[in-house]
Amino acid sequence: LLLGLMAVLDGSVCVLAQPGLSLQEITELADEHHITSMFSLPTRLQTLAEEMLQDGKQSRNIRRIGVAGGVLSQATYDAAFKAFENLDSLVIMYTMTESGGIVCSTSLHEAIAIGMGFPGAMVEIKVVDPVSRVKLGPNEPGEICFRIQTVMRGYYKRPKETAEFFEGNGWCRSGDIGYYDKDGRFYFVQRLKEMIKCMENQVVPAELEQLLLQEHSEDIAEVTVVGLQHPLYREAPAAAVVPRDQYICHKAVGSLADKIKATIAEKLAIHKHLYGGVFLFDSLPKTETAKVNRTAIVEQCAHKVSL
Repeated sequence: LLLGLMAVLDGSVCVLAQPGLSLQEITELADEHHITSMFSLPTRLQTLAEEMLQDGKQSRNIRRIGVAGGVLSQATYDAAFKAFENLDSLVIMYTMTESGGIVCSTSLHEAIAIGMGFPGAMVEIKVVDPVSRVKLGPNEPGEICFRIQTVMRGYYKRPKETAEFFEGNGWCRSGDIGYYDKDGRFYFVQRLKEMIKCMENQVVPAELEQLLLQEHSEDIAEVTVVGLQHPLYREAPAAAVVPRDQYICHKAVGSLADKIKATIAEKLAIHKHLYGGVFLFDSLPKTETAKVNRTAIVEQCAHKVSL
């Protein structure tokens, strides 16, 4: 809605596409309407760029891409510039419906993996300890809080949730874990509710996901790490994996699962090991906005046999 309004104010044509369009349909839309700018979720951009490179197709119309709603990996960033031949800029934006505007964004030509850039105009951001609410310094992960003039008045007929969102003096709780560096550049780590508590220690799923994609990029198309209820560990980290070779899903499952568990065990602390196991999927469940549905993954893992 926000980006559509911006397009209208700019005097541009705004094309609203249905979720889940094929590569062919997206290409046809771009050609038909001479689309020069595109907004996408990181997961959707990753899939689109990989399909274009595999099919040997490139888009010459798209010059600018905006990304929000998740973590953009360096691999996806690089793939986008290869797939979109005339791409000038890829901007990462941090925003939410409640803010009514962009909280944080990179500059036109800067996108560094999980970096979100700097606060937007007339926006204040701080990082606080999720429990004590004490303000934290550079490179100290905590909950991102922001103050912005366009923020919502509240959730309709939901006073409890409204009170939880507003923290006083105009500060709003994002529910996201992040940090900022010495230059004031902000970074997203994980949704607070997606953090895993194993052996009384916090586990950041994104850390495990990025490691597995980095170490096993030839074998893994997608991976999501979730916490499964466990009598000993409280929550046991488990990896939901989509192999690049679908044959593995049905035949050679043990070898890939063993490699995945070994990588985590060798490189990360003991409370981050995959005690919940590895689960292979043909595809990960997604929401209507193409975000990974972690709740559905947890539910499906309960009916699968871990490896």
